[in-house]
Order: sequence, then C-alpha cells, then structure tokens
Amino acid sequence: MCPMPTRAAMTVPLLDLKAQYAEIRTDVDAAVRSVMESARFIGGPEVSGLEEEVARYSQCAHAIACASGTDALLLSLWALGVGPGDEVITTAYSFFASAGTIANNGATPIFVDIDPRTYNIDAHRLEAAITPRTKAVMPVHLYGQCADMTAIRAICDQRRVFLIEDAAQAIGSEWEGKRAGSMSDYALPRAEWLPAFELDGMASQLLTSANFSFPQAAFGNYPGIGPIPSIGKRSNSEW
Repeated sequence: MCPMPTRAAMTVPLLDLKAQYAEIRTDVDAAVRSVMESARFIGGPEVSGLEEEVARYSQCAHAIACASGTDALLLSLWALGVGPGDEVITTAYSFFASAGTIANNGATPIFVDIDPRTYNIDAHRLEAAITPRTKAVMPVHLYGQCADMTAIRAICDQRRVFLIEDAAQAIGSEWEGKRAGSMSDYALPRAEWLPAFELDGMASQLLTSANFSFPQAAFGNYPGIGPIPSIGKRSNSEW
C-alpha cells in the first residue's frame, strides 16, 4: 500500500499589519514625519485633531486620547467613583480588561451571560444581576454590533446605575440611529463612556457627552499627574 501523500503545511498569520500598512503607507509616513519634525510626542495638534474627529464621528461632545483601551476603562471607572464595595456588571464574554479594570479599582465584576445570537451581553438577564451594591453596568459591543442599548439603558435609568460602553470593536456602529458611545441620558446622575477605539493596537479614545465628568476624566491625558480626587490613584495615560 502506498502511503498517502502529505501536503505542505500552510502558515496563516494571526495578523497581517504589513498588508494594511501597504494600502495607507503614504498617509501614515507623512503623519509620522510631521510628528517627528514637530518633536511634540505627547499631545500636540495631531492628538487634539484626532480627538475632535473621533468625537464628531461618534456623535459625542468630547474625546480623550488614552494610552490604551484598558486605561480608558480605568479612567471611566475612576471618574464615576467606582471603588471597593461596589459591583460592576459586565459580560461573561470579552477581553480580560473589561473585568480586570473593575477589579483594579477594588470593585467586584459581576458576570451576565451572552445572547447566543449576537455574543453580546443578554439584556434580558441584566436586571436580575443588579443588587444594592451595583454601581455601573458595562456592556461590550462585539464584532461591530451594539448590544441591546434600548433595554440596557432603560434598566440603568430605572435602577439608577451608571452605564459604561466598552466599544473597542464597534467604532461607528449604530443602535437605532445612534452611534456607539453617544447613547447617554442626563436626566439621571449617569455618564456614558466609550473607551473604545483601538486605533493602532495600543492607543484608544475615551468619549463622553457628560460635561460634569469630563474634566476629571481628562486628567488621564497628562503624564505624571497626582492622585485623582477621592480615589487616590495616579494615571500616566498620555498620548
């Protein structure tokens, strides 16, 4: 019996950034050269311009450039005063930073299962997970589709808890005509954040339309700042 012929192994890269770069090489090189020539490596007109563009595109009042999506989540939780003794509800299916940032603040992550059709948090299971210790709900928009924000927002409004969107995989996505990160309601003491946009695999944007919380969260954009009032934590999330 002749042995079965073997096929050569095919290596499929997990991520092909070279192919993406080849398509936008001219624009990327020009932008990098401009920053190098200005020697403004933290802040500067490129960063402020990007913040304005992302905020406008996402239909939000403010955008804050952060060093990472994890930092943007941390800043959101800090600005909302989440800390020891609090619970934050999030999805059971997400990158570990969603739960990790909650624990980093001393709070307890509470997991709610996903809707098997969308892989986003199941809004119908959400209310049963809320307790007197619940401080916020953090849905994660996966694969370019928003979670059921109508149902989630209604529950948060009724139970008077904060709503934080993790939309790292959903920039530009819409729910009933509203962009991810723009669906806040200021009739109650709530803020809604979008620590979302993994623009280069490292940096991200945090968005909000809540003017009362914006200055506190913006502290994270400046290096070496002192402790944020009331929580005593430092941030170094310059970009």
